[in-house]
Amino acid sequence: MNDQTSNPDVPLSGDPLLPVRPALSAEALARRRLLLKGAVGSAAAVAALQPVGALATGQSTVLTCAGDKGKEGLCSISGVQSAAHSFGPNIVAIQAKGKPMTHWSSATYDSSKNTWTPVNAWPAISHATTAGSAFGSSCSSTLSSKTLLAVLRDNSTTVEATYICAYLNAATLYADTPSSTKTFPYSKEKVYEFWSAGGDTRAAAASLFKRITPVS
Repeated sequence: MNDQTSNPDVPLSGDPLLPVRPALSAEALARRRLLLKGAVGSAAAVAALQPVGALATGQSTVLTCAGDKGKEGLCSISGVQSAAHSFGPNIVAIQAKGKPMTHWSSATYDSSKNTWTPVNAWPAISHATTAGSAFGSSCSSTLSSKTLLAVLRDNSTTVEATYICAYLNAATLYADTPSSTKTFPYSKEKVYEFWSAGGDTRAAAASLFKRITPVS
């Protein structure tokens, strides 16, 4: 995602005797472009930007959601912890959105097979996968033997359920460049990375996911 195509081992000057200069990451490039295009706010506010992907030469797009102070800000873990942000004329702000948990947990029951099947097809992962397989050893022991669908249906207030919903939304609604139809701020790989980080990062990401506006 947002892979760099330039070779970071080649000096930018072309002189092989000069020391190597590290290539900027895609996120760093995005921040630089936003600064040049007139993003208003402190350096800390710009640093809070989510990965916005490939930016158009005219306007750039960011996703927003309610921050800790109840004001709209950049929809990223650090962004919601900062003050409200304002943007220059070349920055388009779109409200971050995702499907509600009920969208993914709605299911029909087949009594002949004693199985539940989601009403809305799941992308990227099977609803019958056990939580233990999906989340690894850090999954709650009371949920590890349950299917992901069962966790959503029966344990919707758990952090595991929050992450299942976020993962499915990411698989459906994330794109490197946000748009009116691609409104989730992180990829499914990034969602799993947040879970794997554990501790404060896992908790902060779960809090962010709950701030995202649910849409049918």
